[in-house]
Amino acid sequence: MFTWDEDEEAHFRSLVREWVPPVLSGMAGSWQGEDWCERQIDAIVRERYGTWSWGWGWCYRHGGPIGNWVSGPSSVTTPDETAERVVAALLEWREWLERTAQRFTALAPPPDAAPEDRSWHLERACVRLVTHTLDSGAEGGWYGQASTS
Repeated sequence: MFTWDEDEEAHFRSLVREWVPPVLSGMAGSWQGEDWCERQIDAIVRERYGTWSWGWGWCYRHGGPIGNWVSGPSSVTTPDETAERVVAALLEWREWLERTAQRFTALAPPPDAAPEDRSWHLERACVRLVTHTLDSGAEGGWYGQASTS
């Protein structure tokens, strides 16, 4: 179960801030520090929240719904700003998952539906789920997200 409150948010932000390098490597350093930081944060997110959280950084540029995080080189800055972005991305991902789950529930055929009715429900669900995916802001890789949805 996912429980989010002020204490959890404060603790999580402190965990993220610890991994932000004091000096960013930038382009001259091939973004190594920023990429490293992103990998550390990803490990914290996965360990702390489990498998549902694995898409927290799935940026719209790569077909995902997340607008608050792009990548380590683009999103890692100061400890506070980076923590803010990670929290916003995680919560954005959770909200997207919950909306998607609600859509699946709403679009599911009734348990007692006849086979021809189930087919109609599935066709309708496909159209609406692809539309939901495209409405999520997916750009270049929308087809990858549609296959996941």
